[in-house]
Amino acid sequence: MAEEKSFRVFVQGATSSPADWARTFGAAELPSLTEEEKQWVNLLKLDPRDYARGKLLSQFAEQNWTKKGEQLGKKVQEILRPLESQYHLSAVLAEVPKSRWTIRFTSSEGRPYDVHLEDDLVDDVLNFSAIEDYEKLRRKLLAGLGEEKYVVPR
Repeated sequence: MAEEKSFRVFVQGATSSPADWARTFGAAELPSLTEEEKQWVNLLKLDPRDYARGKLLSQFAEQNWTKKGEQLGKKVQEILRPLESQYHLSAVLAEVPKSRWTIRFTSSEGRPYDVHLEDDLVDDVLNFSAIEDYEKLRRKLLAGLGEEKYVVPR
């Protein structure tokens, strides 16, 4: 796994935070609407500025989840550096409605592996960096790849 980002991040069902709402209402500019969006706004008799604010809110939410996925991917690459010749991190998927992340690898033989991580564990690793959380993440990744031989029993 190379030092630079060599994986893609995907987000399903991004949710916004209170900070995203605050940014939206403080925004000097709102995104322009496509012709199709304008038709829907007129048909449903919505305020175009409110619709544009909602569109901006969605963009902020997507950006935040994507950034979190990039941070997670870099942690995963760091943890699995010793196995980089055997596994390539190809994607990080935020499955927001399921409160989980899916980490997709491809083995050197071309076999895909998906490792599912709970959102709470990811938050702990990214926000607190406690050695226990880092080790829990490492164990889950290795077990998901069938590499338990690298897990030292407690």
